[in-house]
Amino acid sequence: MLKDLGQVGLWLSQTRLRINELSEKRLAEFLAVRRGVRRRVPGIRGMAPLLTFLRETGAVSPPQPAPTPMTTLLEQFRSWMERNAAWQRPRYRAMRTPPVAS
Repeated sequence: MLKDLGQVGLWLSQTRLRINELSEKRLAEFLAVRRGVRRRVPGIRGMAPLLTFLRETGAVSPPQPAPTPMTTLLEQFRSWMERNAAWQRPRYRAMRTPPVAS
């Protein structure tokens, strides 16, 4: 187990990644590379104590929650609004101004 953890450090150096860039996805990449070289390779669950320790010490950020369908939809809508901001054009600004009472 300790040898595998040491190999993570070597792999990070070889791929020029910093420790704060380590995540479940990166560890899965590491394990895929190791499976091509060795027969016995721990799974992602075997690397969980390493990630837990690094997160507790603040070296690695906590995992980001997967976006919900609503979050994804709202982000797409926000991007669309920024790209198609017709309401910001001068001709439409006049339409947004309330009428003046006489």
